[in-house]
Amino acid sequence: MLILFTFIFFLHTASGEETKAESTQEEGFPRYIFRELPRNLLQDSKEILQPLNLAILGFAIQTTVVLDQSGADHEIQKEVKNSLKGYGKIGTYGGVWYTIAGITLSTYIVGRLRDDEKMIDTGKALIESQIITQVATSALKFAVRRRRPDGSERTSFPSGHASASFALASTIDSLYGHKIGIPLHAFAGFVAFTRLSDNKHFASDVLFGAALGTSIGMATAKVHKKQNRKFSLMPYSDGESGGLVLAFIW
Repeated sequence: MLILFTFIFFLHTASGEETKAESTQEEGFPRYIFRELPRNLLQDSKEILQPLNLAILGFAIQTTVVLDQSGADHEIQKEVKNSLKGYGKIGTYGGVWYTIAGITLSTYIVGRLRDDEKMIDTGKALIESQIITQVATSALKFAVRRRRPDGSERTSFPSGHASASFALASTIDSLYGHKIGIPLHAFAGFVAFTRLSDNKHFASDVLFGAALGTSIGMATAKVHKKQNRKFSLMPYSDGESGGLVLAFIW
């Protein structure tokens, strides 16, 4: 809960005196879920396939293969296992899906209550990035079926904590800037490291999870930035001549 309230406070501060959303009274959550969300998810998914995001994922895949085949994964695990002692629980609960979901939905709800268009749109971007992240992460876990370092279930690759945390951090960083983005990325990195310390993931699991979440978060935020750019034609006259002016608002 402390993580949730701290995040909302900083998001509220960074939002400042954003213009009130004139259309928020007409566009409720049901409309977003049933009309906007399916279309946005398709656009988000297409954006993930852009060169920069594919490069991030490609580098992560190559590094994952090297760490696994060289045995470095196991060597790293020996060094960092239990290094955080009980502090690993902070990352365990801070990056778990219901904490991320709480932050995501709270961002949207607070934006609605404040009629803050930017925060509402950020909430939407977070919802979409987390849906895609969870689906992609779950699909990869099912397909790869890598056993965890502690010998338990075969859901090690990729790390869901890392992918969800980095998706949130990247989305916020893209929409609000580094002032909030850097602390969120730092916390996401801490969450990822706790999964190594708790012996739940190998280094390659959290590395690829971080890359996956980052690429999805960046792509989703970019789609919403494009949607918020507004063009309009306005009449123009200087007394002697007239015409139309193309206005661009971002």
